[in-house]
Amino acid sequence: MEQYETAQAVHSTEAVEIDADEHIYSHPEYTQKLYDHHGFSAQTLYELINQAVQLYGDRPLFSYRSSLDTSFQSYSYKQVWNMILDIGSAMAHLGLNISNETFIGIYGSATIYYALFLYSSWCYSFVPVGIYDSLGHDGVQFIIKHANLKLIFADNLKRVHNLIECHDESSSLETIVSLSEPSLDLIEIAKAKGIRLVTYTTMMDLGKTHRIEPVPPELTDTAVIMYTSGSTGEPKGCIITHESFICAAAGIILMLNVKDEAPRILNFMPLAHMFGCSTIVIATSMGGEIGFWQGNTNKLINEFNDFKPNLLTMVPRLLNKLYDTVMSETSRKDHLSKSDFIKVAIQSKLAEIRESNFS
Repeated sequence: MEQYETAQAVHSTEAVEIDADEHIYSHPEYTQKLYDHHGFSAQTLYELINQAVQLYGDRPLFSYRSSLDTSFQSYSYKQVWNMILDIGSAMAHLGLNISNETFIGIYGSATIYYALFLYSSWCYSFVPVGIYDSLGHDGVQFIIKHANLKLIFADNLKRVHNLIECHDESSSLETIVSLSEPSLDLIEIAKAKGIRLVTYTTMMDLGKTHRIEPVPPELTDTAVIMYTSGSTGEPKGCIITHESFICAAAGIILMLNVKDEAPRILNFMPLAHMFGCSTIVIATSMGGEIGFWQGNTNKLINEFNDFKPNLLTMVPRLLNKLYDTVMSETSRKDHLSKSDFIKVAIQSKLAEIRESNFS
């Protein structure tokens, strides 16, 4: 990981409040600007992806499988680069203005396709906007109008139907890109509402035929808008700039301090939220491989066993579910008691503490 050799962490004992009204806190040495990402030459997500392709071109980047019974297949950094250029070029050919004022909707699960549309957006200065099922009909409709979305990628026909149902005369939506092949009836229903429905395969073909070079964003441009679920009202969009994203990624990489082994991550976190989104970006910048799960939390341990990640990102709810699964399995095995398992866990934790790792 030679590009991070000069990186130095910034240590502080206490943050300072820089805005009493909004209660915004900052590192005491960086009250007027973001932390400089020393040792991290990329200033935008486009630069991060491009540099990773140059450094790790033939390594596997995105890995996926069609079912739990099949093996993982991989796309290299170079192959992913060509795919995201195809998608970005196709979006431009479909009439989208290449600008940081153009917002792209991504409606789907944490799959390789979601990641491809994210990366494509950043390489052409578009702004990706995540849409997810728990928003409900009203939340989805609100985001489409609020962000003025003209094109949305949907990864299954149910979500395509939802988008068509959300469409009315005041909606900005013009094009839906469907991963699944729609029926002729669905195409006609969409057309009657003024929506062009194209398949992902058609889009990739358009991109290959009408390829254009990337249009890099500025570091102060918007990288992504993350909408809340709107539990206290309408969904609220959080604007994240390329500069903010890169600074956060650089800081996390410093804390990880991984230099000798590239990360191997199984992604199961929603990419419509910053945790999942930043996880795959950081892994990409470090020359890592990202596997995409099948979406069943009951089979998550099986997925771990098959993909064998060396770095995990977790949330408490999933940790509890994994704990219950492990305890259930150990209770059925005579040769390994719960007390034996707990002793191993305690010994492992004490070893981490002795190494000053208190996480």
